[in-house]
Amino acid sequence: MLQTVLNFSVEGTNESLTSNAGTILFGEYLKAIRVDKLCNTSLPLPQSNRGYLSFEHRQPLLLMLHSGGRVLDDVRNIRSDKAIQEPLKVKCMPISESIGKSSSLKPCSKRVGNIIQSVPYLTSCVV
Repeated sequence: MLQTVLNFSVEGTNESLTSNAGTILFGEYLKAIRVDKLCNTSLPLPQSNRGYLSFEHRQPLLLMLHSGGRVLDDVRNIRSDKAIQEPLKVKCMPISESIGKSSSLKPCSKRVGNIIQSVPYLTSCVV
């Protein structure tokens, strides 16, 4: 088999590198289809001036699930990766314990009914 030398050069860079580059693309996709605005207008706002907006609370969960996370503590991987936070312009991200205490993760049949009713609206926004 004939072997050849590929013509390329390697240079140093100051940019952050991550093995989760696909997560950044998914985060950009969420913003492109305006999921952030949909969450912040359709879901409850924080009850204090120090609380997180609805999308700030759900974005780490979506990114974690997209990158293969299985448990709530996997949010720490997203939270600690500055190479993900910089391009997505994430200013603040809750810790996994804070997400676990969120009322949005507690089971509630009334809330599930409301979410199911809003599915046609959500799909019309995506399409």
